[in-house]
Amino acid sequence: MKVKILHRRTLDDATARKLEQQVVAFAKKLERVLKGYSKPLHLEVHVSKTGRNQWRVAYALNMKNGQVIYASEKADEVGKAAELLEDKFVRLVRKHRADERQEALRRRWQRKLESLMAVTSDLDAYKKEGEREAFVHLLSRFLPEVTAYVRRRLRMAEAAGLVPGGMFRAEDLADEVWIRAWDRYGEEPLTEQNFKVWIYRLAEEVLDETLKEAEKEKELHAVSIEEWTAREMKEMEEHFSADADGDLVLIEELDDISYHLDEYNTDDFELVDAEEEELIKKIEEEAVEENIPVDRKVRRRIKMALARLPMRDRSIFDLHVLQGLTVEEVAQVKQLEVAEVENIIASVRRRVREALLKWRIVPERTSQTTRS
Repeated sequence: MKVKILHRRTLDDATARKLEQQVVAFAKKLERVLKGYSKPLHLEVHVSKTGRNQWRVAYALNMKNGQVIYASEKADEVGKAAELLEDKFVRLVRKHRADERQEALRRRWQRKLESLMAVTSDLDAYKKEGEREAFVHLLSRFLPEVTAYVRRRLRMAEAAGLVPGGMFRAEDLADEVWIRAWDRYGEEPLTEQNFKVWIYRLAEEVLDETLKEAEKEKELHAVSIEEWTAREMKEMEEHFSADADGDLVLIEELDDISYHLDEYNTDDFELVDAEEEELIKKIEEEAVEENIPVDRKVRRRIKMALARLPMRDRSIFDLHVLQGLTVEEVAQVKQLEVAEVENIIASVRRRVREALLKWRIVPERTSQTTRS
């Protein structure tokens, strides 16, 4: 990221050098927030004197969609104004990234739904002629996201100890979704507006029936991070270490091929910059020791935190954040009020954020070693 300080001639040399060092350090933080961003970015810093003893510092960043992220702060010192501006600007950048992601998911679904509507005549013909295999093959080919959703929920259930590993296969459950789609096809007119809700409601039926008894036992309350023993954490860590890279990950081929739409990251839980710094610092030692990227270690920790939340809450969060359903669509799939869905999404963010920040990784690893 290139940095350009405008109007620096209004500053004395010592203040200008100090501001430059401060801004360069901040730009490195922004680079991590914007990791994988395809467009070269230029951070412009505007400095102006607004009063006898008051300065204004403003940051401007041009994003790839043409939008400019801009924020400013005033203080009696240039460096103080820049410091006050940092957290505000990072929050704006994170919000922009989240909006970009939701927009990318919306566009992907829009293209997909348009394609599906274009083949409804084929689906109609297969249904009329009793060609179930051809119907299922066509529908499943268009909707790998549904299979990915089923797989994530199943693996979360296994990781949380709700079902034994290997008891169910995600592919078998997804096949049941397609069969139900075949059975129900034609019962109601399907349009671009309701198709997404229809197919995910079928997926929810299959998953809920499969995991019903397990959910009854765990849905009433979430297990706090403090209740985990080091051994339980280690076992869950090993589970996610084994299959984290085996997940079906769909990558949106926009102008940024590294932009992962189907993986959680810290932005999804609205960590402010200082909190994320604390989190990264906590797990960096383990990541280096295990010779894996820190980002991958963070994703595993997120999955572990989510695995201890009620399954209903996790699925609602997944449908909204990773599957790209609006809050209104999630409410229809889950047959809940919109306000309740909004509250659950906010609760998941808060609880995962708290869990990530409360983990005492090194002491627990030490206690694990002591017991063995």
